[in-house]
Amino acid sequence: LSSTPSISLGIPTELPQSSTPSPSVPTICASPVVLDAAPSSGGCSASIIFDIETNRAGEPGNLGPPASISGDSTSCTRIFTSATASQLGQDAICVWQTRSILVVRFGLGASLPIGASMEFLQDLIFQHNCPAGSTQLAVAEPFILNSPNFSVQPTVSLSYPSVSDNCQEIFITSVNSRGSACRPFSSYEWTLLPTTSYELTQLPVPDVLLTEISTLILDNTSPSLTFFAPIPGVRYDISVKLTNWLGGTAMRIASVTASLTGYRVPHLTINTGDNVFIDFTRNSEFTTSLLPPSVFSSPECSILLSFGQVVYNWELIDGPMPLPLLTGNTNGPALRLPSFFFKPFSTYTIMLNATFNPPPPPGGGGGGQMDPPPPPDGSAGGGGMNPPPPPPPPFESR
Repeated sequence: LSSTPSISLGIPTELPQSSTPSPSVPTICASPVVLDAAPSSGGCSASIIFDIETNRAGEPGNLGPPASISGDSTSCTRIFTSATASQLGQDAICVWQTRSILVVRFGLGASLPIGASMEFLQDLIFQHNCPAGSTQLAVAEPFILNSPNFSVQPTVSLSYPSVSDNCQEIFITSVNSRGSACRPFSSYEWTLLPTTSYELTQLPVPDVLLTEISTLILDNTSPSLTFFAPIPGVRYDISVKLTNWLGGTAMRIASVTASLTGYRVPHLTINTGDNVFIDFTRNSEFTTSLLPPSVFSSPECSILLSFGQVVYNWELIDGPMPLPLLTGNTNGPALRLPSFFFKPFSTYTIMLNATFNPPPPPGGGGGGQMDPPPPPDGSAGGGGMNPPPPPPPPFESR
């Protein structure tokens, strides 16, 4: 039997591996993204939350010491641009609560408002634990300070007199209010309310009489308000609305009544002084004038003349003979006396009384009396009515 020899071709069943390594694909570490930035409910600080852990503003890859580690603090000028840091207040502090939460504690004079743009320094905040040799991207985009989910609300506290008299200055202040959210209140809005009315009749005051004082109150933007209540018998209803920088608001009303019984004519003076010297060597037509330059101590109180009546009574209380022009009241504050009325080498003492008669409130009857109020049951007419109150007495100044 013959046999056929086998032939081996020596072809390997697997290809040999190359000894040259293939090039690796570079790793890119994405920059952290700010998910939210908002103040605390009390407004004293703000929290910035990132989507991933950061190097806490340390060296790239967290290879060097961070600018701030958890629990420690650093100046915010080392983390934010100068434009942002300048709005965080003097000596503002930044604290890394965790690797993904940065807390900003506002300093004195902080002015950063809700909706403001904030920006970190360039090439400062990277992703934590990036592999060696990877390409690292830092936070570069600015972000917005949002409103908090809940914020403190102001509590308005007002100090003011309930009744004003004698043409005194009325002072209303809200300086003891609370809830300003760690800063001064951002606005004070004062308003003269339309409920301002005559105290006894509850009738509204004509707008034309309130225009000046309403504008003065509306233009005031400070924590306190100072004004004169020039119309006797009127209850002035004034509101103030306080707003803190977080947007929280609160309002309160102050009611001050200008008393009918407290308005007087103060500080009456005569511009000639106590002694008037008359030179009889001059023409006999020579006259001297006695004139009080200002009946009221304050210009704001002169508006009383429009609502009441001032009666002037000049009287000779000491002298050798009667003066014809002083036998009755005059109609104005000025008195002119011809020289031939006076006896030479004599002294005359003349007194001026100025009497202010307050007007009757609107709706009152003649002679300053008020219309009687309706019966408690709302019925009209009928007996048992109390007589109307007497008019307020006049007030004199000498």
